[in-house]
Amino acid sequence: PKKIEELEKKTKEKVKQEIEEVIERAQGDLKSDILGFGEAIHRNDPKAWRSLKNNWKEHFPTVAFHTKVDVEIQRLGTIVESFQEESED
Repeated sequence: PKKIEELEKKTKEKVKQEIEEVIERAQGDLKSDILGFGEAIHRNDPKAWRSLKNNWKEHFPTVAFHTKVDVEIQRLGTIVESFQEESED
């Protein structure tokens, strides 16, 4: 159980880091809402979207995001054919 908790924690941190890197790249280098956050705002808060939509390209790079990742390993088992074995060949 302790190893599973440790693996869950490490996986959670890695996934969170990768998500945040993608968002930072979209906001910084690309300056493009490639993940559809504007559409999510439009669906969840149409009133807020009406005030943002005309200048969304200017707003998007400055929007603050909070990332929450949950990881739960539910079952343990064995892998008959490991992908690691294939890549080592």
